[in-house]
Amino acid sequence: RASAARRGPAALKAPLKQRLLSLLRDNRAQLSPLIYERALLDTGALLVGLGEYTAAQRECFEPIARLAAAAKLAAGGDGAYEMGATADYGAVECELHALTARDPGLLKSASASVLSSLLERARAAMARCVPHESLYWVVFNGSVLIYRLCRHA
Repeated sequence: RASAARRGPAALKAPLKQRLLSLLRDNRAQLSPLIYERALLDTGALLVGLGEYTAAQRECFEPIARLAAAAKLAAGGDGAYEMGATADYGAVECELHALTARDPGLLKSASASVLSSLLERARAAMARCVPHESLYWVVFNGSVLIYRLCRHA
């Protein structure tokens, strides 16, 4: 660990990312589906905080978004809408990071198209939550995300 600390923060991130993901995989059978799905979202948020956008998107947010789209989340009612929107927001944020890494000024026409699809995905996630008054904070988070997306436009 001391040698990893000397190599800088990047050397500390990779083992942490792998450890988080392996803990989830190894303990999946021992967790209820609802707890596992929440843990995926929480892990995704931690990975985003570490700058591990690709892992967060592929391993955490997209699996939950697919379950939500197929109405197969363990959570029901408002919990399912909240988890689905949170997963979509996380995936959008990760894709935005990848997009701006490839094209910082978003000058390519393909980048504009991707940004447009990200805006639509975030808008659709918000729209699913609007009828559920208790999810006002999820709608607000979507508004903040859309603002960040528009700043890049």
